Amino acid sequence: MSRMKLPSMGEIHRLGRLEPRQRAVLKLRTGCAPLNAEELAFVIPERREEAAVVRPRTLQEVGNLLGLTRERIRQIQDSALRTLEQEEEEAVVRRRGRRKVSR
Repeated sequence: MSRMKLPSMGEIHRLGRLEPRQRAVLKLRTGCAPLNAEELAFVIPERREEAAVVRPRTLQEVGNLLGLTRERIRQIQDSALRTLEQEEEEAVVRRRGRRKVSR
């Protein structure tokens, strides 16, 4: 499987299409934005203050915040990135379709 790129700050708007847990994982991994209340609900209550600090984190650190293994965090991350990648491909196809109709 090719290495998928984590979203940057400029791409944060794309995360809104993901499930809250997927958004929480990507935001914690990239440090691109703070968690909202819906995403913060996935964080272990004793670690919510720590999770509020916006900075990139390792798989292990995210796992510790969410009470999951780093392997499970990697799986959630990969699933979220595949979803974003698929949506981007579908958007390209839609744009191409509109161009053909307008000619």
